[in-house]
Amino acid sequence: MEGKARTLNWFKDDQILFEIPFFQRPYVWSKPEWEELIHSIETSNDNSMPFIGSFILQKSDKSNNYLVIDGQQRITTISVLVKAYVDAYQEIPEDVKPIFINIIYDIKRVGFKGHYTPRITPSIMDKNDFDIIMEKELDYSSLEGKSGLIIEAYKYFYNYFKNNDSEKNEYIGSKIITNNKFYIAIILDEEDDEQKIFDSVNSLGKDLTNSDIIKNYLFQRMKIITGNNNVYNQQILDIHNKYWMEVFYSSERRSFWEKTKVLGRFVTNNLESFLKDFATIKKIYSPSNTGGLDGLSKAYKLYINDLSKFDELVSFTKELSSYAESYFEMTTTYESCTGFRISDVINTTLLILDKSETSTFNPYILKLVRNKPEGYIDEIKELQKFIVQRIIYKAKTKNYNKVCENLL
Repeated sequence: MEGKARTLNWFKDDQILFEIPFFQRPYVWSKPEWEELIHSIETSNDNSMPFIGSFILQKSDKSNNYLVIDGQQRITTISVLVKAYVDAYQEIPEDVKPIFINIIYDIKRVGFKGHYTPRITPSIMDKNDFDIIMEKELDYSSLEGKSGLIIEAYKYFYNYFKNNDSEKNEYIGSKIITNNKFYIAIILDEEDDEQKIFDSVNSLGKDLTNSDIIKNYLFQRMKIITGNNNVYNQQILDIHNKYWMEVFYSSERRSFWEKTKVLGRFVTNNLESFLKDFATIKKIYSPSNTGGLDGLSKAYKLYINDLSKFDELVSFTKELSSYAESYFEMTTTYESCTGFRISDVINTTLLILDKSETSTFNPYILKLVRNKPEGYIDEIKELQKFIVQRIIYKAKTKNYNKVCENLL
């Protein structure tokens, strides 16, 4: 591992290209982080950039290409900020403007024309929005009606620079291209465990969710087992797209999985709730002795680490995806239900559990609904009777975790 303090000129002087691995979480910074970055630049002393932390990078097979292991939020935001500055501040001196452009683009000359490639290749979920704002001759009016955090970041910085006077813009611009070193680039060696390092430093930015960590670890494990082979990399990308992206992040489903949900004392979302239920079914995780939701990602890691074959990891991913489909169908059917009848055993049971704030038996119901064994409706009916009787007699619920594990 090697760490060096750097300026942004490193990007252009060494013709650096950055790739954010496809399994990384999407861009999540929003207005509070954009405002904090601009404020820190405005108020930093000595006409220099404020220190913004470290980027952890791993050398790719290609020359001067790096995978961004940690720091994608900051490195993406800096690139968007510089692009907005170039587009909004029309009075940049002609001899200075190429410095900014070269920071965000790798320019290859073809005859008299230049081919402008953004220095950052974002993750799949952000690529469309990032490509839109990185258009060389971007018309700001074309962004009307378009949203997404990267586009909103561009709009924020564009309007900020547009509304500044020339003196202030020149002052901020001089800081951006200053020669002071305001971040540390940490380059990992081949023997460094990038996933372990990534997990240990994620607190520098917004905390990763359990689902972020589980997804990263699962697909990184595939890459490790296959030796980061290019043929397998494409296969891993296809698996990631089909069994994770389409299931959890498609436009029609993303809002469902991100919907807030309360599980006892934890505030979580549908995706984490599902991952908990699936892990309970697979005996990866036990709510009673795995440290609650805080221990969920650790339990997945231990399980995934024991899968030593690529086919085992693929099979596990497909099974997880299949259960997710059942969870989505079961939950959305329940949420759209407007009239509950006793004969509708699944929805009435989910209603009783919901109103009694009892989520403990959700994994058991999910397993029955997904596998549909003979007589499964009767089994759910028996569970419903059990819960209602205990509500009537005000029985304690502290043993429900153990009861659910026994049922499973």
